[in-house]
Amino acid sequence: MRLYPDFEERELVQYQTTGVWPIMHIIAMQRRILDEHPWVARNLYNAFLESKNRSVERLLDPAVSRYPLPWLPAYGARMRDAFGGDPFPYGIEPNRSTVELLLRYAHQQGIAHRVATVDEVFPAGIMTKVIV
Repeated sequence: MRLYPDFEERELVQYQTTGVWPIMHIIAMQRRILDEHPWVARNLYNAFLESKNRSVERLLDPAVSRYPLPWLPAYGARMRDAFGGDPFPYGIEPNRSTVELLLRYAHQQGIAHRVATVDEVFPAGIMTKVIV
């Protein structure tokens, strides 16, 4: 049971106001691996991106009943549209406000001794090799 019966509306307003949506996963690798095999990051990114795109495509396909839930493709389309075309964007820039909030919370909760910046955690030189 949800705390608020209008949770969808509240969550959407919160996202539209802040640009923050809780991320589900972060993919990381040791710098040593990236230095020794720079192609690994790009291939890993491409594999996850392809998997995500196929999953979203299946979710939005009204002609195939992969999931026996009424209105699921319509709900998926609403979700896609609410998030500017991609409900699960990859990369730093589309998730910057969310990661900034994560880093601030990590400091406030005593997990980090200071507030790190997104660019410290994900250095530009490294990320340009991964996300184009």
